[in-house]
Amino acid sequence: MNAVLRLFDAPVYRDWLFWFMLAWAALDFVSVLTLGPPSGLPRWLTALIGAAFFALVCGLVPAWIRLRLRRRRHGHGRMATKER
Repeated sequence: MNAVLRLFDAPVYRDWLFWFMLAWAALDFVSVLTLGPPSGLPRWLTALIGAAFFALVCGLVPAWIRLRLRRRRHGHGRMATKER
């Protein structure tokens, strides 16, 4: 969990991407619970899977990409390879 929170800017409550991720996950959770089509799975499980998917796609993956771009821009990746 700590490694996941390191993807976001510190303090985490000031990072817009963290709130974007939570908003999309909550929106999906509520929409599946209220308007979701019936399927073989229980609605709560479908809502939970959908919320986890949106948190991954709209929050964790962009945060990881942003971190990689920032490290590349500031040269942290090149310094680590020169030390070897």
